[in-house]
Amino acid sequence: MPRGRTQTVFVEEIAAEPWSTALVRIYSICGPAEPSYFRRALEINASVPHGALAIEPIDGVPHFVMLHCYPRTTCDAVTISHSVRDIAHWADEVEFVLTGR
Repeated sequence: MPRGRTQTVFVEEIAAEPWSTALVRIYSICGPAEPSYFRRALEINASVPHGALAIEPIDGVPHFVMLHCYPRTTCDAVTISHSVRDIAHWADEVEFVLTGR
């Protein structure tokens, strides 16, 4: 990562309700979902080329996460590997833009 930064990315298989299909969910935490960040987060979300910015509870606390989901039946190791790198990059950028950290 640039500026000597690191970014943890999680990969998990989840059930996608109500569509009854398995998804591979790739995500990284960008920082706390502070109301003062909401407008900027939506502006960023409109221009991110891969993934989407969402709010998810992390240990019961709302956080911004950069995520991308694929139907399990359509993704392979190469797709997941590329997505992990992209999500790490964009999550780090979002975190830096929103929080300055």
